[in-house]
Amino acid sequence: MNESNTMGIRLLLPDWDTLVLAALIIGLIAALVYFVLKWDMLKTIFISVVGGIVYYAIFKGLG
Repeated sequence: MNESNTMGIRLLLPDWDTLVLAALIIGLIAALVYFVLKWDMLKTIFISVVGGIVYYAIFKGLG
């Protein structure tokens, strides 16, 4: 966290180096599926889990 004081307001700003892009994308897809497409929670969780497994399989390897 970075702290910034501007016009008497204390702002806590995230450290962008700690951002996990894959988690952000999976979260955005889950939000789109749940809020925009109005799918139920179990389908949304399933899509998120499958997305995480696919990411892990492609970029981290299963072996």
